[in-house]
Amino acid sequence: MPYPYVLSEQKNVEVINMLEASLVDIRDIQIDTSLSTEQRIRSLIKQIKNPYKFKHNDVTISLNFVGDMTLEEKVVDIIKNK
Repeated sequence: MPYPYVLSEQKNVEVINMLEASLVDIRDIQIDTSLSTEQRIRSLIKQIKNPYKFKHNDVTISLNFVGDMTLEEKVVDIIKNK
């Protein structure tokens, strides 16, 4: 999985400490389904910048996961099922 240390650090960033303008709107993300799963994940992370904190229109989304699956495993699951 690409850059796990970066994802780990980003998870702890508080939304109130981020400028709203710096959050990526998830509606702007483009997933090329012809790419491999790993390439799709890399593309998603590159486009969204912080997969734990992003926007949908005017709503700030903050993700936290409970359970055995990591963010990386959840992203793989989502992309495989798209």
